[in-house]
Amino acid sequence: METMGMTNKQWYADVRNQIEDWEDVREMIQGTPDSPGKELALKKI
Repeated sequence: METMGMTNKQWYADVRNQIEDWEDVREMIQGTPDSPGKELALKKI
């Protein structure tokens, strides 16, 4: 039996959830002291 992947709506909902999570991470990082790792993390986000 074949398995179906996600529908477009499911995929977009998943992406939106991931974006919200990364925005939370960005807010946490911005509240930390400056460091080379902080700049890289913000760039990657």
